[in-house]
Amino acid sequence: MVDTVHPESAATRFESYLTPILTAAYGIALHLTRNRDDAEDLVQEAALQAFRAFDSFQEGTNFKAWFFRILTNLSINAYRK
Repeated sequence: MVDTVHPESAATRFESYLTPILTAAYGIALHLTRNRDDAEDLVQEAALQAFRAFDSFQEGTNFKAWFFRILTNLSINAYRK
């Protein structure tokens, strides 16, 4: 079934939103974790969770804020463990 509202795939749309903010996401993750490897892992995990929840993202809203909230929440949860 073809999505008539959004003809491109969800993966393509997600990538188009994520790619421009990856450098900033890594910077935030590095600030939160204070470790390069942990920061890379955090960004990767956040990207995975964001992709899984991408259907709940409302087009036209702030993707960067939405993604950074996921990133921050993951960091907080990891710290609590």
